[in-house]
Order: sequence, then C-alpha cells, then structure tokens
Amino acid sequence: MEEMYNQVQEYLNMDDEIPFKEFRTYYQNVISHFDEKSEQFSEDELWKGLL
Repeated sequence: MEEMYNQVQEYLNMDDEIPFKEFRTYYQNVISHFDEKSEQFSEDELWKGLL
C-alpha cells in the first residue's frame, strides 16, 4: 500500500502527463489490491486508500 501511495504522490507532482499505458497498469494494480485486501487494511492504509 505504501508503494502505491508514494507512486500516486509522484504522479500528482509531475509536470508532464502520465503515459496512458503506465497509468492504466497502475490503476489496475490499485483496484486489484483493494479488491483482494481491503478487509485487512489498517486504519493508516484506509486513509491512504481514500487519498
């Protein structure tokens, strides 16, 4: 979860556009992670997931 959070922070601070394929891969990984492990998130992970 920490890695995905750091990656989205990097995307938000970029001056250039994110290539579509790169973002699609990132988005699919996030959604899969949430689907598989959302019931096990700690409070900190829940807040990061909301952001």
